[in-house]
Amino acid sequence: MASIPDFRFKSPFTPIQIFFENITNIIGYDWLFGYTPSNLRRQQIVFVIFSGILMLNMTQVKNALLDASSIGHLAINVILFSAATYSCVVAVILAKYSKDFRFLIDWCGNLYTKKIDARISHIRDDLFKECAAQVYLFLRATNYGYKSLIPIIFTFPLFMYLYDSTIMTPFPFHIPYLPHDYFPFYQFNYISQLGGIYFAACVTIIINSILITMLIHAKYQLDFIDGSIKVIVNEAGTTFELSEIEFMMKIVIDMHVDVLDVVKISSKIFSLQILSLNLMCYFLIGFTYIVVQIDKSSIYFTAVTCVNVLQLGFFSFLGAHLFYRLTDLSVGIYCTNWYNLGVKHQKTLQMMMIRSQKSKALSAAGFIDLSLISFLNLLSRSYSFCALVQVILFEDEHI
Repeated sequence: MASIPDFRFKSPFTPIQIFFENITNIIGYDWLFGYTPSNLRRQQIVFVIFSGILMLNMTQVKNALLDASSIGHLAINVILFSAATYSCVVAVILAKYSKDFRFLIDWCGNLYTKKIDARISHIRDDLFKECAAQVYLFLRATNYGYKSLIPIIFTFPLFMYLYDSTIMTPFPFHIPYLPHDYFPFYQFNYISQLGGIYFAACVTIIINSILITMLIHAKYQLDFIDGSIKVIVNEAGTTFELSEIEFMMKIVIDMHVDVLDVVKISSKIFSLQILSLNLMCYFLIGFTYIVVQIDKSSIYFTAVTCVNVLQLGFFSFLGAHLFYRLTDLSVGIYCTNWYNLGVKHQKTLQMMMIRSQKSKALSAAGFIDLSLISFLNLLSRSYSFCALVQVILFEDEHI
């Protein structure tokens, strides 16, 4: 991929670019994304350590799941196992598609600085100032949430210890010849779990931030394309000479193809994440319901479930809005004065209308779309699962 210019101090995208540089630097991902860290060797070591802790945490949760002795214990460990599995999947996706993720970030930045005709540049300037403000608002909220995450991770176990004299909830991670009540074992378990939670939160924040940034910028780029077509077609013969229409239409078509390519790339690299997030939310809703029904004091598990379900709902809303904007481009073309153009240019607009109507939404493995319909279907299936659990639990009070 071609080298990307430095956007620092050049566009409203600057704080967004700095956010990604900083957040990837914290957990050693910046060298994978192509950023130049101050100490490459140190960042590689950080990446290996955090990845190892995450895999260790995954093993701990898996062992706890296999050793579950009751339905309540099983439900808790299914929740933890689902979250740990999702975090591992996200970490692998970030490493495997790091260049593609960097390409998406830089594509968004290029939208602000790419040279275009001065007669339509005012449309872009107004739209993308609003776009940058919206994205930065989301990322700033994410950044505040991330900064508050550290004290929560390290203080919540302390309150749990004061509440029930337990150092977190140690998973039965077996170490040969080391008793489970041996204090160094608890220390090791405690530190590894905190490290796993911290790294899982970081990689999740990174991939979610990239997805949000891409979805919003793609939507605004389509708004810019729509506005450009209306100006070019409606002002043909006045602002734009008829001889210039073909050249301007080529620019618009290139921008449209560019957006479609970005959506296609995004479908490839976010596919597994969307699928994993859907499955995780399904398990979280169902098994959190079991936990709360058995032990009302375990209601804090609902916080994890609510955060992930709301996150999926927000992504589904943005994905549905992007799909609507892709297909709605044909309506914008039809509402212009296309009938004043020559037959050749009318056929060009007709091809754009046909192509926009065949757009596809972001999907997980091709069968779960990132849309509000799929999100409502998830909630419906989860409700059915909870209703079944309700019947089972009340049928046998000894469970």
